[in-house]
Amino acid sequence: MYYGIRGKQNSFFESHLANRKQCTKVNNYSSSFQKIKCGVPQGSVMGPLLFLIYVNDLPCASSFQTTLFADYTSLHLSHKDIKMLQLNVQNELDKVNIWMMSNRLSINYNKIAYMILTATRSQNCNFEISMNGVRIEQTVSIKYFGVIIDNKLSWKPKISSLCKKLSQACGVVCKIRHFADIKILRLIYFSLFDSHLQYCIIDWGREHIKLLSGQCKCYKTE
Repeated sequence: MYYGIRGKQNSFFESHLANRKQCTKVNNYSSSFQKIKCGVPQGSVMGPLLFLIYVNDLPCASSFQTTLFADYTSLHLSHKDIKMLQLNVQNELDKVNIWMMSNRLSINYNKIAYMILTATRSQNCNFEISMNGVRIEQTVSIKYFGVIIDNKLSWKPKISSLCKKLSQACGVVCKIRHFADIKILRLIYFSLFDSHLQYCIIDWGREHIKLLSGQCKCYKTE
């Protein structure tokens, strides 16, 4: 109702979500069936859409600049003073934690980390934040929507990872070049090589394409 879904459409979603039950089975022992009162069914066609609707108000729960993509969430906050940044981040994380508990969602703490983007190396010291009593570990690089970003925006981890992928793609083309015609080789090139090279190249590749070409091992074809 909050998102304007009414009438038959609302009844359709209600019939899809209502009266669902589940049980837990361990070896030959099963628990009794219990009604599912929250969440969305996984593996269904509407599952991703319903989940997006379910978490759509997360950006309103805190002052973080929030980026949502499927079940991936990225939180951003900035401040000139590192101590105030730590205080603000912790306060906003507490708000996010309250939202999570209110919506009966849990976090995989093994998959979360924080990174500080700063030009001053010493500002990385003594920055500790936690969520629901669990300390969040700091990292110097993180994969952000398929692009590896480091805390100095040097793009070295991204280029290193990309060179490895491109070298492997060159190896594939090298091995099959005598067994496939030019059309097949072009198809393989655009699938395995060019797709990785072009992904977000506007962001990371402005001044690093020369470095990439120098590191990537290429194979001569006849």
